[in-house]
Amino acid sequence: MGELLQHDTSYHLWSPLAQTKWYLITTIDDHSRRSLHGDLGDKESSWTRIVAQKAVLTRFGCPLKYYVDNHSIFRYVEKRDSVWKKFETTEEQALVQWKEVLKDLRVEVVYVLSPAAKGKGERPYECLQDHLVRTCVREGNHQVRSSSSAPL
Repeated sequence: MGELLQHDTSYHLWSPLAQTKWYLITTIDDHSRRSLHGDLGDKESSWTRIVAQKAVLTRFGCPLKYYVDNHSIFRYVEKRDSVWKKFETTEEQALVQWKEVLKDLRVEVVYVLSPAAKGKGERPYECLQDHLVRTCVREGNHQVRSSSSAPL
């Protein structure tokens, strides 16, 4: 336990009473499937991911590896050139804030190679979407606090 952590976000209408969708940022332990962190907020950024990461690492310690998708918050991907702009930066040259934090902590980042490979990390979202939606409706909660995130 604690060697490989999966970190992801789900953008979803968590309550049918809500006017907007919210981001659920979570971290789970790969071995036990234990949910180590969850934040529900109205925006997703490098900073919200770093804050989530800090909460996990200060409570549970540093893992050996973090398992994430290819979102631009986690990695600069070469060859995303467009017709209008040619990028010269390589992945090794690019500084990605989230990745730099883990590098300073000597935690390796592992990137998912396909959507199918991330399947077991996505399963908790199905349960949370079902459970949170029902709970929000039952309790009449349909607004996020005025701050950018509300801890679960």
